[in-house]
Amino acid sequence: MTARAFLLLCLLAAAAGAATKLSDQPVLNFRLPTFTPEGYRDWLFRGSEARYLDANNIEVKEMTITVFSGTADNRVETQILSPGARLAPQDQIAKGESPIRVISDRLEVSGENWSYHHREKKIRLGKNVRTVIQAEISNFLQ
Repeated sequence: MTARAFLLLCLLAAAAGAATKLSDQPVLNFRLPTFTPEGYRDWLFRGSEARYLDANNIEVKEMTITVFSGTADNRVETQILSPGARLAPQDQIAKGESPIRVISDRLEVSGENWSYHHREKKIRLGKNVRTVIQAEISNFLQ
């Protein structure tokens, strides 16, 4: 092995070691936006810190999901907040066991042991569910 080949091998080994160390580090102020085929905002997944676990699993702290209308008006439809979550970006599914709070114009829902399926725009809550409806319910008790 020549000195030049040895030096190149050392540089490659050092780079591989540095890459491994970097991948173990959290990403601060993580943001993952998605867009509709027309180019409008679909959802924005954010967290104060994210750790890559594998190709379809990201662990996130202080998660916020903002769901947009997906149209030119760029209206926010729903906000979803949780202190911790796991995101499967390819499947567009977020889930967690910690508390969750879902806020929209007409209702607010909280609970634990949850999953959010963005393609279906469905939230599933497993326990301690509380719902506040912010709409007029006429003739409810009649």
